[in-house]
Amino acid sequence: MKQTVTICNQEGQEFQTKVIVCNADVDYVIVFSEVPLVPVAPTTVLPNRLEPYVVLGYPNCNKTYQALEGVISFVQLENKGRMGGSSGSQRGYCG
Repeated sequence: MKQTVTICNQEGQEFQTKVIVCNADVDYVIVFSEVPLVPVAPTTVLPNRLEPYVVLGYPNCNKTYQALEGVISFVQLENKGRMGGSSGSQRGYCG
């Protein structure tokens, strides 16, 4: 793919990145940057059951997203790493 995209951090600093992987069906993108985007990379961990979360979705089939709070109800350590939550059954928030 190798499309060039400018992204910004929370302070508004711009970074030139290259798109490595993109899947519009599931709103997923991986970008590469020559310059570190953050001083220390975050640690990725699985959530615990009953932890709160916020999910963004498009419940009204338009381009305006909405946020919905939920609670993690289960985590399955399978090949897809599924997590279920209280908002997942609502239209526009599945995934």
